[in-house]
Amino acid sequence: MLRPRVRPILPSVNELWPGMPYTTFREAALSCSTEAEFRNSDYFRQHGTRLREFLETPQVFSNPNPNPNHEPAEPAAAHGPADLPLRVVQWNIEKGKELDRIRERLTQEPDLARADIYCLNEVDWGMARSAGNADIARELAEALGCHWVYLPCYLECTKGPLEDEMQAPGDNERGLHGLAILSRHPIRDARGGPLPHCWDYFDYFEKRFGYRQVLAARIEVGGRDIVVATTHLEVRNVPACRARQMKVAVQHLSAAAKDWGVEAAVLTGDFNSNSFRRGGLWNTVREFLRIVTTPEHALDAELRAPFDREPLFRELQSAGFQFRELTDGEATAEQLLGSAEDLEILPKWLADWVSRRFGLGSRIIHMRLDWITARNLRAVVESKTVARGRDPQHPASDHDVVFCDLTF
Repeated sequence: MLRPRVRPILPSVNELWPGMPYTTFREAALSCSTEAEFRNSDYFRQHGTRLREFLETPQVFSNPNPNPNHEPAEPAAAHGPADLPLRVVQWNIEKGKELDRIRERLTQEPDLARADIYCLNEVDWGMARSAGNADIARELAEALGCHWVYLPCYLECTKGPLEDEMQAPGDNERGLHGLAILSRHPIRDARGGPLPHCWDYFDYFEKRFGYRQVLAARIEVGGRDIVVATTHLEVRNVPACRARQMKVAVQHLSAAAKDWGVEAAVLTGDFNSNSFRRGGLWNTVREFLRIVTTPEHALDAELRAPFDREPLFRELQSAGFQFRELTDGEATAEQLLGSAEDLEILPKWLADWVSRRFGLGSRIIHMRLDWITARNLRAVVESKTVARGRDPQHPASDHDVVFCDLTF
């Protein structure tokens, strides 16, 4: 069951909630080598319930200076405001590390600047790597004139796994990493709900405590309510894992919609629908064999439309969500195979041989990972993928943006 939101009580800088310093959590977590050990610690016995409540409770913020009078995506319909096309944007913003570029794209590119709702994945708050501990959701919401809701999914113990993140000046102030929804329309309620566990990030070189979640918000649009939800599914596992997560995400969303008496729903996210079975030596060998033995044009087609290889889409279909009608079939992310972390699972001699033999050092695969799906809404036009922006060599994120215009 999704945990209902409460009115946020803003803590002081460096606090998770009033009276709980981030550094106290961080020191307790870093002193443990496994999550099981952490859960059996004195810290968790004393604060574990409050910690889970903190992670699962969305924080809703009203913008005191909203900007609802943006240019509509299409001319006004004859039946009133509720029939206006609703432009929904989905974007994995790569933690918000390139905040200035992200803000510029969202406020300056016409297709994005006139959107109604922005669903964002990988949103930092109080991380040294992201604009010096910025509250990324707040920064973007205020730039756009939107209300916003934020759900922390993980408490980070490190600055991050990448070199540029580890070298970021200063220390984390809150260490939050999660999901956000920004809306020009009033956010009336919000809930968060955990998804099945598929990867141990506590015993990982990016040490963090938390879990994948779905964030659902009740938004009033022209006198009618809709449910808008976003999620970020697991990448370091197999498609069946993501299907289990999607099934629970849809259950959470449907329960919220029933409680709120709302039929129309949008579910977006970085579904990580790469169609690869990851984790373990056998999966790694099998998937690299698939890559090097499948003609590039055929593999490209599979990765842009992974419906048959990713059972998460069956979960969406059985729950009444449309997705084929809402995609333009373009890729939203890419991977240089020579730098894929999966190569590290192979013995070094084998990884080197595979890389040289099949030219993985220069081969890039293109995948559609980011989606907008809808139930009891229809698309005015199919979703569109917006490429990397003005400077593709220095993108705002490692994912492209997708948007779609929907109507009741």
